[in-house]
Amino acid sequence: MDKFLCVLGIFDSDTQQVLKEHQDAILQAGFTGQQTMGIPFHVTLGTFPP
Repeated sequence: MDKFLCVLGIFDSDTQQVLKEHQDAILQAGFTGQQTMGIPFHVTLGTFPP
């Protein structure tokens, strides 16, 4: 796997909580994906080689 650096825009704590509640509901409904758990919800603004 190639490594890369990312620039992230992180949401405020209130938005993080709302998004976590949506994610929990989606997971409880049986949907699956390839989320990277343990990092905050964000928008990736760009990627760069190391």
